[in-house]
Amino acid sequence: MSSNSPEALANQARPTASPPTSPIAPPDDPYFKWKVLFVSGSGIFMVTLDSGVVNVALPALAREFDAALTITQWVSLGYVLSVTGFLLPAGKLADLRGRRDVFLFGFGAFGLASILCGISPGVYWLILARVIQGIAGALIQANTGALVASAFPAKERGRALGLQSSVVSIGLLSGPVIGGFITEFIGWRWAFYVNV
Repeated sequence: MSSNSPEALANQARPTASPPTSPIAPPDDPYFKWKVLFVSGSGIFMVTLDSGVVNVALPALAREFDAALTITQWVSLGYVLSVTGFLLPAGKLADLRGRRDVFLFGFGAFGLASILCGISPGVYWLILARVIQGIAGALIQANTGALVASAFPAKERGRALGLQSSVVSIGLLSGPVIGGFITEFIGWRWAFYVNV
């Protein structure tokens, strides 16, 4: 069959199944998978913790900025909406650019946005910084499961993902407690600096 025959051209046009590529290739380090779990767990802990930490600081923010609670609620809403709204685009970006790189960029951007939140001179600047923080959080959250799944062999993957899910739950549950303590004894700005 010639390379210009209709059958050959049709075969070239068909998609071929290729094995999925791992976003991270485990090196010879026997602890590599646990390092991936720790770093991705730290990232997802920050993202989920931040949802609850700030909610209890809203009355303090309203007093500090002399703003109505209906305005300061956007500090939390802007974050949650941007995390939720950017999860799918963050996943697609990770497919195009690599999960590891997108995760690490999100990790750095989350820390930088946390600093911006802490130094915000007004409530509207804080809302903007929280939206940026939420987008960075989506870059983290969209990739943690895939990074852990690619680092662990199939027989250990379920346990690793279960541990990561536990970290999510711990972050969500401890956020209000940690946020209340920080707001009461240290100051609301440290509710953001805790991520750095």
